[in-house]
This record gives sequence, structure tokens and C-alpha cells, in this order.
Amino acid sequence: MNFITKSRKDWWKGTYRGTILRLPLGEVVCDDALHFLDCLREECADMIFLDPPFNLGKKYGASSRRDDLLHDDQYLNYMTSILERCTSVLKEGGALYLYHVPRWAIQLSAILWKNLQFRHWIAITVKNGFVRGQYLYPAHYALLYYTKGKPSHFDRPRIPITKCRKCGASIKDYGGYKKYVKDGLNLSDVWEDVSPVRHPKFKHRPSNEIPPLFAT
Repeated sequence: MNFITKSRKDWWKGTYRGTILRLPLGEVVCDDALHFLDCLREECADMIFLDPPFNLGKKYGASSRRDDLLHDDQYLNYMTSILERCTSVLKEGGALYLYHVPRWAIQLSAILWKNLQFRHWIAITVKNGFVRGQYLYPAHYALLYYTKGKPSHFDRPRIPITKCRKCGASIKDYGGYKKYVKDGLNLSDVWEDVSPVRHPKFKHRPSNEIPPLFAT
């Protein structure tokens, strides 16, 4: 695996030259998000996943905390440009996911709503429970799911019902509906099994890091 300067892929408007890591399953590009998007052809992406800095004054790599603490108008304008360009790059039937804190997700959702179809606001639970000033503790991140028209592909997997660790029985009484859940529950829009990486053995940066399973 070597860093290269020229991409072999055909999703660029022209010949893209930049910092690229070529992997067996694709290429990883290190670039400003908006410049990267502007270099892509129209409607070339099946799926877009966005996990931008949350504008909370966090330090990412060599950047200072000020880089992640723009004025609200500046941040909103930048994210608007990102989302509008993502809409152009997305194929018909493609999916866009935006991972953010609720404060910004609710504002950015209004931008996505203009040209994409809202599918779900998925709540990713946060396992901490610290007191937070005069507000309720923000116990979830938002994962917005939008599509460009009718989704070309959508799975609704079933997940195992939660059982008691000691006796192995279900911890919830499903009454007359037990026959409908014997093969598992339909995945809901509240996810409790995805958390930021905390253990130093798996954490590769000081700021929040999502687990590889979620990222894929």
C-alpha cells in the first residue's frame, strides 16, 4: 500500500491528482471535503456517509481547537455547500447518511429535505450520563438517512431478542406476539450497540472515533 498522486478511478471529472491511498477494495483520498466533491462526476455515488467535525472546539490531528469552532453562520454555510454538492454527486436511488449531534442535525436536515427523501432519524445512544449545566444530558447522536428518490436497495435486518444472562429467558414479555419475534426483532431507529471507541488499545486519535463496524 503506497501513497500515490493519480487516481485510476473513473468517477472524477478529469484526472484527479492528490494524496491517495490505494487499497484492494478502493481508494482513500485525503483532501478538503468540498474540493473532493467538486472533483467528482455528477451522480457517481451509490452511497455517501458524512461524519464531519461537530464544530464543538475539538482538536483533530495537527489542527487547533479553533479550526473546529467556527461562527455558527460560517459552519452552516460550509455544511450547506457540502450537502448540496453531495446531492448532485448521489445517484438516483442512492443513500446519504449524516452523523451529527442533534443541535446541528436538525438544521442540516432542512437542507437535505429540499432535494432528497427523508427516511429515518436514527438515534445512536451515548453510554455516558454526566450532568450538563442547565440542559438535559445529550444521550444520543443523530444518524440521518436520506435517499435520492426511492432507495434502490434497502435491508431491514432482524436482531436477536435480549435474553437474561443467567436463565436465558427473554427479558421482555411479548405476550401474544411471541410467534412474531421468534426469529428476531425488526431493526428499529434506536441503536444501542454502537458507541465511540474509548479503549486505548483500539483508539487511534484523542477525539471521538467510531468503531470500524459502524464505519463500514
